[in-house]
Amino acid sequence: MSCLNYTFRPSQNRAAQTWSLDGQFLSDGTSGEIRLEHIRGGSFSDLPSGPHWVSCLVLDHARGSVKISCRDSVGGASRREYMAMVVALLGDLAAVRPDAAFRSGGGRLMTYGLVAVGAALALVGGYAVAGGAFGLFDEGSQFAIYIGALSSTFGLFLGWTGSPWMKPTTRTPGDLLDWLQTWLERPV
Repeated sequence: MSCLNYTFRPSQNRAAQTWSLDGQFLSDGTSGEIRLEHIRGGSFSDLPSGPHWVSCLVLDHARGSVKISCRDSVGGASRREYMAMVVALLGDLAAVRPDAAFRSGGGRLMTYGLVAVGAALALVGGYAVAGGAFGLFDEGSQFAIYIGALSSTFGLFLGWTGSPWMKPTTRTPGDLLDWLQTWLERPV
């Protein structure tokens, strides 16, 4: 099997990295090779951050974990090269390690953040409903009740979607690859 090289910049202010993938091993040329059969799973996230997208693939393997990330615009050269590597890697993992489990979305810190923001919105909304119900706002009591109810509902929904107490949904490399390819083919 031939070795494919992928070169991209993790962010605009960092030097380019080159990762090599040959179907059995993944290497960045500095920290040694990772045998694909030793990868147990990990996580993948691809989230907007201003005009850029921050993509992060974490691979959990026998010796620890490795984080491979890229921050670039949607059509940027580094992002295209990074996504090509992720797709190729997931394809190889689907053949070598089809039982690996990958979480998608943000990490645990993000879920706790969603719960905290959701709780704050629900609390503020609850105060607005109570204040409107007891007539603390002269002319805006009815408006405060509506906005407070909306804020509380949205806060509860946001907190529930964070759900750090629930086991995260996982995907096999093949399932993640299918989802990612469908997602990447959509026009932006």
